[in-house]
Amino acid sequence: MSARRKTRPRTGRPPSDHTVIIGNAVTMWEKLLWDTEVFTDIQRDFPHEKQPISYAAINVCISAWSLENWVVKAVAERDGRSAIPDFRQSLDKWIPNQGKCADIANTAKHAEHRDDRWKGGSVELFWDDLDEDAPSAWALYHVDEDGNHALAFDVFSSLVNEWWQVLVNVGLAEGKRPTPDWLRMKFQRIFGNIPVLPEPPIM
Repeated sequence: MSARRKTRPRTGRPPSDHTVIIGNAVTMWEKLLWDTEVFTDIQRDFPHEKQPISYAAINVCISAWSLENWVVKAVAERDGRSAIPDFRQSLDKWIPNQGKCADIANTAKHAEHRDDRWKGGSVELFWDDLDEDAPSAWALYHVDEDGNHALAFDVFSSLVNEWWQVLVNVGLAEGKRPTPDWLRMKFQRIFGNIPVLPEPPIM
């Protein structure tokens, strides 16, 4: 007889009791944006080190996978669990790089290689030499089974924008992609005083 997975009891407490400020899909999206910004900063500030950029990339993927779970839960609560398969199928069309993030996150979580949604893919570090656009640095690439290379920096930038559009499409957010307070304050430190914009409504 195969062992059945035990159903975890519901505590009835809000997620913010553990996450402090993450309580819905929009605030989880802000965490994804945070990890993407950290990845970008590390790419710039630690160009000659392999570990920081690799760790930061894993964190982006964990946040993207976590966000998927938040959104799936919200869709299931609103539309019923029968809506989940169709939503997940649509998600991989809306966000082509989500599957690779899910596999990377689950590989880190389960301590074994996962290959469910990014068949034959791998993540590799390459030394990029100095050119007119950027200094020499280690750069992280996603390599598909056909050998096509995509710069992780570009993948993550697209991921954040695509996820915001998904949140809008499924009715969990509305409006243009927002700039969270922490990012506005970062811009203020870099560029000086920037007008404070109103927060977008959370559905």
